[in-house]
Amino acid sequence: MNNFIDFVNKYGFLLVLIFCFGGFSPALYPKVGMMDLDLTSRIDSKSGNNMFKQLFWISLFFVYLLNFYYDKRRIFIKKHFNNAVIVFSLIISISFVSMLWSSFPSYVFKRTFFQLIFITVCILSFYFSYKKNNVAQCIELCLYYMLFLILLTLIMGWGLTADLSLAGYEKGKNILGINLVVIFILYTYFCNAKSVKNRFVIFSTLLTLVILTQSKTCLLLLIVFFIFTQIKKKYIRIINLSLLCLLAFIFIVVPCVTYYANSYMHIGLYVEPEFITGRGYIWDTIYYDLKFYKNIFLGYGYASYFGTPEIPYFFDDSHSFLRYITSSHNGYLDLLIQFGVLSIPVTLLFAYIAKYIEGRVGNAAITIIIFHNVTEASFYRDNTVIWMLFLIVVAFSLVKKVKISE
Repeated sequence: MNNFIDFVNKYGFLLVLIFCFGGFSPALYPKVGMMDLDLTSRIDSKSGNNMFKQLFWISLFFVYLLNFYYDKRRIFIKKHFNNAVIVFSLIISISFVSMLWSSFPSYVFKRTFFQLIFITVCILSFYFSYKKNNVAQCIELCLYYMLFLILLTLIMGWGLTADLSLAGYEKGKNILGINLVVIFILYTYFCNAKSVKNRFVIFSTLLTLVILTQSKTCLLLLIVFFIFTQIKKKYIRIINLSLLCLLAFIFIVVPCVTYYANSYMHIGLYVEPEFITGRGYIWDTIYYDLKFYKNIFLGYGYASYFGTPEIPYFFDDSHSFLRYITSSHNGYLDLLIQFGVLSIPVTLLFAYIAKYIEGRVGNAAITIIIFHNVTEASFYRDNTVIWMLFLIVVAFSLVKKVKISE
C-alpha cells in the first residue's frame, strides 16, 4: 500500500498531465475538418458519462485528499494557501448556486463538482510531486510521450489534416498547437536545470511542430511568451492587470452597464462577422441571445449554454455553421453567458489569486492565458490545458521554495 501511495505522490502529476494533454485518448485515425470536429464535440457532450474520466479523477481526488490529511510536513505557504482555498471556494459556490436559475441544474451540479475535483487534483498532484522533487521529470516524460504519439501518427499517415496542417494525435491542429505551447511553457518554467544544448533541442523541436500546425494563434502566443519572459516581473504584472481589466471591460462590463442604461452595446456590433474566422458572428449572436431572453443579469448558469441536450435557439440553424459551434470562442464572454453580472466578481477573484504568482516565466504564462481567452473559451472550462496551466502556476506560488531569480 505504501508503495502505491509513494507512486501516486511521485508520478500522479505525470498522469494528470498525460490526461489533460489527451495522451490517454489519442486520435489515432485520419483527421477531419473544423465543422466535423465541432460536431464530434457536440455528439460527445450528448453521449453521456465517460466512465474512465470519472474513475480517473475521482480516484485521484480521494487518494490526494487522504494523503494531504495525513501529510505532517506540509510545505504550503499558509497565508497564500488559505487565500487560494477561499477564492476557489467562492467561485465553486457561485457555480453551484447557479443551479437555481439554470435550465439544466443536473448539468451544473455535475460539471461544478468535476471542477472541484479537477482543481483539487491539479494542485495536490503538483504539490506532492514537488515534495518528491519530481515535477521536472514528470513534465519531461509527458513531453517525450507527446512527441512519440506525434511521430507515430505521422508514420501511420494520420498526423496531417486535409490542408497538410499537423494535427498529430489530436483531433485538430489548433488543439495540438495549444498543447505544444503549454508544454513549452511548463518545460521553460520547471526544467531549467537541464543543459543549454538539451533545452535548445527541445525548444527548437516544439517551435518547429507549432509552425507545422499552421496555427497562427499558437505561433503568436509562443512569440508573445518569449518576449514577455525578457521583461521584468513587476512590468509583466502591470501589463497583465491592465490587459485583464481592458478585456473584462470590453466583453463583460460594457454590455452589462449599457444593457441597464437602455443603450445596449457590445463588441459584436463593431466587428465584422468574419472577424477572427467567424468569431464576430458568434459573439454577436450570443450577445443578442442574452438581450432577447433577458439573461444578462444572472446568465444561463455554469456550463448550461453549450454542451447541453438542447442547441441554443439562435444557434439552431441547419443552414449555418453556428449549429456546430460548441463554445463562445471567448473566455470572458463565456463567463458572462454563465454568470451574468456575477462574472465581474468571478474575474476579480481569479485576478486576486494570480497576484501570488512568482517569476517572469510564471507571469508570462498568465499573459498567454489572458490572450488565449480572447479567441477561445479555455478558462474555468472542463479540463482544458490552459485552465490546467493556470492551476499549476498557481500551485507553484503556494509552496515554500527558494525565491526565483529575476
